Amino acid sequence: MTRIWNTPVFILATVYFVVDGVFSYLTRPITEWIAKKKLFERARLWVTSLGPYPSLALFAMPVIILTRLRLRPTRRVRKVAPIAGS
Repeated sequence: MTRIWNTPVFILATVYFVVDGVFSYLTRPITEWIAKKKLFERARLWVTSLGPYPSLALFAMPVIILTRLRLRPTRRVRKVAPIAGS
């Protein structure tokens, strides 16, 4: 059963990384333009002044919150339509 999933997962991962690379290439001029404008200079100074644990919390909390929000609809689907054979 595992071999059946290997090919589609590999294809999806390859497509994802190719699309990500193309998108990064296309948005590079916009990113460089924003970097030259110094729009976020105060925010950059504040983030670089943080210690290791506050900066970890700064970047980990949104990930934790978004993960919880993403898992919520899948629980409802799982309760409504159980997987056959489980």
